[in-house]
Amino acid sequence: MKTLFACLSAAAALAAAPAALAETGTTEVRLDRLYAVMQNASPAPQYDPYCQARFQRYVGTQTSTQWHIDPQTLIMWADTTVFDVTASLTPMGIYGTYAFISGQLPPALTDRNVDRITFVLNTEFEDPEVDLLLTFGAPFNCVLSNKPLL
Repeated sequence: MKTLFACLSAAAALAAAPAALAETGTTEVRLDRLYAVMQNASPAPQYDPYCQARFQRYVGTQTSTQWHIDPQTLIMWADTTVFDVTASLTPMGIYGTYAFISGQLPPALTDRNVDRITFVLNTEFEDPEVDLLLTFGAPFNCVLSNKPLL
């Protein structure tokens, strides 16, 4: 009986907790980190000089992401603008974050070797991360980000 009461009490407490409200925002991020990764996303510091030589001019690029997230319905969207071009992002469904990834990018971005854009917020709608995956036919890729490679 004590166990049943404890379970019911816990359920009542959860039900009484305020529900997270939908949030809409614009996040500005400066991409100031450039590093190499292998095709499987493992770090490739031996190729960092190649990334620097090819994409150093992109370091310092500003991005702007408009987003809407409803934690109750899990309806969400994000659009990231970089190099004055806007790309629509799709939710990734990663537990514990609100993560988005681009699909097909506009030619104005692919012409700059941008292969993928990701945007991530934590569940408090904070600590944004924007990554541009840059490719140019090498056995490694370059990532331009506002966060260091872990």
